[in-house]
Amino acid sequence: MHHDENRINRRLEELRLSTLEAGSAFMIRDTEFFEDGFINEYPDGSMKLMKLSEDQRSAFEIRTLTILEVAQMRKKHGLAGIIYA
Repeated sequence: MHHDENRINRRLEELRLSTLEAGSAFMIRDTEFFEDGFINEYPDGSMKLMKLSEDQRSAFEIRTLTILEVAQMRKKHGLAGIIYA
């Protein structure tokens, strides 16, 4: 992995952790898993499929990911399973 890519990945992980520690959701984009939306990761460790409204002003929940899907998402993206609830 290139030095700049490592630096960017470290910074993204820092941002993710600080966002979760602050009690907010962190957005994950994975078009292979869900092409038309995104995944919100929450401080309690859960993840939900989300989609933007037609006017693109708000997001709404499609469904909560299963425990297996969350584990697969964490493994695929190298995300630590830290819970801040």
